[in-house]
Parts: sequence; C-alpha cells; structure tokens
Amino acid sequence: MADDNVLKGSTEGPYEQFDMCEYDVECKHKNKDGRCIFETCIVQNELPPTTECHCFQCVFCTEFTTIRPNRMRIYVCEKCLERIVAVEKKPFTCVFCGKSQHNNSKIPLSGICDTCFGALNNAINCKRCGN
Repeated sequence: MADDNVLKGSTEGPYEQFDMCEYDVECKHKNKDGRCIFETCIVQNELPPTTECHCFQCVFCTEFTTIRPNRMRIYVCEKCLERIVAVEKKPFTCVFCGKSQHNNSKIPLSGICDTCFGALNNAINCKRCGN
C-alpha cells in the first residue's frame, strides 16, 4: 500500500516547466530560451476574451470613472503617488500663503491657491509688457 504513494522515475535535472515553441514566428510570449511562458500556446489557441471597460477610482481627483484597459498608460511609483495625492487632496494648503482652498488649483499638481495664482500671473504679465 505504501508503494502506491511513491513516485518513480528520474530525479535528475534540469526540470523544464515550459515547452519549446514549435512555431517560426516572433512571439512576445517566448522566454529567452525560446520556451512558451504559457501553459498552452497562444498561437494555437484563441486569446481569452478581455473586458471592454475597467472601472476604478482616480488616485488624483478621487472621482470614479471607466477606461478601456489598453488606454491605461500611467506608471507611478508609490513615493510620487503620495506626493501627487497630498498636493491634489482637497482642501489643500497653498504652498505660498498657507491658505486652505477647497476646489482644484488652476495649475494641476502645483499646490498653489487661486489668489497666489492671480498674483503670479500679474507679476509675469507685468514683466512681459515692461510695466
């Protein structure tokens, strides 16, 4: 009875998990040794159905929205994401005057309130015209 539970065969490596690709096509699913990274070949089989819509909450403005999965193109590390969320979180504190503002800044990701934006805009425009 104990013999039924014993595996028989070679214990020598290498142990290859994936099969060599049988096709002479450039397949992005081959590893560096030419082995298919999937359990079954993508060329032989139909691709599995994909969703048309991905629903999520935006990490910047916190609005709920949808997008086609192939249109999602942002790669942000956790450190940068924390900085972005901190400056876009409402109400935010102006980086210049320290006042609190409950609506979005006119300059995205800046942390500058509308009052300071107006002052900066006036200063820039005065330098342009020479007044």
